[in-house]
Amino acid sequence: MDKLCLITVPGWVTDEFDISKYGLFKDKRVSYATDYIPDEDTKFFIWLKHIGDPVKHPNNKIYNGTVLDMIPYDWIEPINSGKITVVIDTAEESWGPVYHDAISHVDSCDVHKLAEKNALAVGINPERVIWLTGDMNAEEYCKGKSTVTVKSVCQFFWTFTNMLNILDYTNVEYPVDVFLICPNRFPKAHRGYTLSKLVDIERDDAPMRISFPESMNFIPASTIVDSYYKLVVRRDQWPGQFDVEQRIDWKELEQKMKSIYKTLPRKIDDVDFNTNDCAEPDAIYSIKDYYHKSAFCLVTETWAEGRKLFLSDAILAPILFKTPFLVVGCHKTMQFLKSKGFLTFESVIDESYDWVFDDVKRWDLVLDQVDILSRKDWKKLSEATVGITNYNFQKLFSLAPREEQDMVNWLLRF
Repeated sequence: MDKLCLITVPGWVTDEFDISKYGLFKDKRVSYATDYIPDEDTKFFIWLKHIGDPVKHPNNKIYNGTVLDMIPYDWIEPINSGKITVVIDTAEESWGPVYHDAISHVDSCDVHKLAEKNALAVGINPERVIWLTGDMNAEEYCKGKSTVTVKSVCQFFWTFTNMLNILDYTNVEYPVDVFLICPNRFPKAHRGYTLSKLVDIERDDAPMRISFPESMNFIPASTIVDSYYKLVVRRDQWPGQFDVEQRIDWKELEQKMKSIYKTLPRKIDDVDFNTNDCAEPDAIYSIKDYYHKSAFCLVTETWAEGRKLFLSDAILAPILFKTPFLVVGCHKTMQFLKSKGFLTFESVIDESYDWVFDDVKRWDLVLDQVDILSRKDWKKLSEATVGITNYNFQKLFSLAPREEQDMVNWLLRF
């Protein structure tokens, strides 16, 4: 018994929600079934994976506490007897628990507590339920807070590489022609803030490739001006957690973002923000040449606030394209990468920003480093990191199968 058999409850699997299409595991490690048929040699897992819009059915069932209601009644006994394990998987989304001592707004939900309550209501032993979360701090934070097992896992390490062919990315060389690439296809508050700083750094001798939409048809309040008001909400609701040092000149920032809005959209390639969800391999592959031609990459991660620690394909893309990078992201993002064996760029960049907990100060320190790099011989500095970027590229593809197999092994012991 060395493979997982993933079964999904009726009403969950559709073309959109078919987990076999999302690079979750290599086929040699899993099989897929539409129903539970007892088999002593098979370990069954009910797999309830969040894919796409969190308020869309059935994703909303995860976040309103009714996800386990969908499990057929005749599956409950084999769940409780240990023949089936229930997995609630939000690991490729930035959802984590509600941190009561830090910023917690969107993508924050006590899934473990909701699942425990729901399990007891339908007769499932909560100890047979796992919440897989992409928040790498959630596992420790949630200990003792419910009987549901919380497992922090960066599934992007293997789902990302499972969708790629390493041969498409080897031995690629391009002349560097700009200082920085900074893709921002989905507008978020910290990304709007980042753009407001980058426009002051951008110069003829430090050109940049930046993407930022004017707005997005399928996302409300998605302009850079909306980013400003979202930052205001953080300031007002979390005065002890956000902009603690009062670094932001709010009137100046408002005027700047309104001025920048008139210049948008900014594009790196020809992808239409409103027709491409920018989460598929082709959305990354379409700008691969631009990564290669950029001396550095400024990653603006999905999440960059509070106690959450989330890493996505955004930070794996420059590793894939062998581009040295800085990150506007969560506290200790670079330290997490180091813990997985990656090398960072301390030889050319002051990465002490990574240790700063205050969000605005951390963002500012990252952008200060961008400014400093832009005023140096950035082509030469980029060339000095070739050994690191080549190492990280190989590390990504060697780490992925180990991370994936470790996850399979852990599940098989559950």
